[in-house]
Amino acid sequence: VILYDAATVEPLASHQVEMQSATSNPQAGWSQMDPVAIVRTIEESAAGALAKAGASAKDVVGVGITNQRESTVVWDRRTGEPLYDAVLWHDARTRETCAALEQALGGSDALRPVCGLPISTYFTGVKLRWLQDNVPAVRDGLKNGTALVGTVDSWLAWNLTGGARGVGSTTRHVTDVTNASRTMMMDLASGTWHEPSIHALGIDNVAGALPEIISCAEPYGRVCGGALDGAPLTGCIGDQQSAMVGQRCFGFGEAKITYGTGAFMLMNSGTSPVPSEHGLLSTALFKLGPSGDTHYALEGAVACCAVGINWFRDSLGMIESAPQISALAGQAPGGTEGL
Repeated sequence: VILYDAATVEPLASHQVEMQSATSNPQAGWSQMDPVAIVRTIEESAAGALAKAGASAKDVVGVGITNQRESTVVWDRRTGEPLYDAVLWHDARTRETCAALEQALGGSDALRPVCGLPISTYFTGVKLRWLQDNVPAVRDGLKNGTALVGTVDSWLAWNLTGGARGVGSTTRHVTDVTNASRTMMMDLASGTWHEPSIHALGIDNVAGALPEIISCAEPYGRVCGGALDGAPLTGCIGDQQSAMVGQRCFGFGEAKITYGTGAFMLMNSGTSPVPSEHGLLSTALFKLGPSGDTHYALEGAVACCAVGINWFRDSLGMIESAPQISALAGQAPGGTEGL
């Protein structure tokens, strides 16, 4: 959690909590996280940041959420309990699900004209299909109408605005257009859920469990309880899109690349979705306010970037800390040719 000065947008204080202990890899290629721990660390981080700034929730004029995008949570709408761990964005357990969908639908690009995305282990809709097919609690919850689904932003917004205790009053089940555009279930042009795509993915029961799609900047509700109690929740945007907004890439053709767990290049493509002829992803970039235009981007995504350095450290034992990789690369005869 980072606190900014509302007038200058200068950072005032921050606090973070390590999430490694909440992450598990039950099988090769699988990566999942305890959703309850995610909520708990948000509370701890918010309390820590406010304490460092000598501030309280009354001083907060707006709370925004940014998140890893495609990671998927399914929970019980009555109790608020997760029905399975969050399946993370880079999890690859859905390879066989993707292969079956490609065969049934006629190729990996079968849904791309509507949602801008290929059939891939990366995206939420395929993760939901796997959860429905392999986790009885999820399958039953969706069938009975007792489950809710969403990316991590939806899970956090639902909990922050009241959770199970606020259903019917304060609690909001929402997502913003950028996160929704990473699910394979949203019509990219209209910004609405697309029932034919949901049907094609074989997850018809998900339709009643999906969040409402709203803009990236508008009143979402108020935080109920905890360190931020009473503060207005006013915005949400996916992590790579938030980097674009943070770098002020508001103009057509402006682009950025971020290097983290993965590497992501996004270019502002204007106010209409642009299909790629070279395998790039078409995605929503931002929508500022309910009446604002939706802006779009073309995106190139590389799943392994800094996580590759972790592989050198944790699996190969070639380094003890991440910064050592630079010195090691510098010893390569003839250089590394930019790698």
